[in-house]
Amino acid sequence: MEGIARLKPGVTVEQAGADMNTIMAQLAREHSESSWAVLVVPLYSEVVGASRQMLLVLLGAVGIVLLIACANAANLLLVRASARQREIAVRLALGAPRLRVVRQLHRKPHSLTSGRRPRPRIGIRRRALAGFSASR
Repeated sequence: MEGIARLKPGVTVEQAGADMNTIMAQLAREHSESSWAVLVVPLYSEVVGASRQMLLVLLGAVGIVLLIACANAANLLLVRASARQREIAVRLALGAPRLRVVRQLHRKPHSLTSGRRPRPRIGIRRRALAGFSASR
């Protein structure tokens, strides 16, 4: 039989083992047919055990892959921004508000993740058409 328990703050594994041995001795006196033994092991060492080093290597490998993926995404965004540098300069020279240009730049990276252009917002058009058809 196995059991999992949480230790009170300040109680060591050795103290818990001694308490469990006392309880098992008392149970052995009450039930003479029982021949159980108690082994108290910290959950961390039971779960991780000897594979700690392998798990740390795996964590490092996953971190490196994530770093490479983030660097690739940042590189793609920088390439797109440098390609649009002339367009942005023309928009600003023609008098486009900076806030609008910034909004367009923030909206563009969404197409990087989805692989397609973001859908235009057509809610206002639908309302306008609904009002137009209702007034006829």
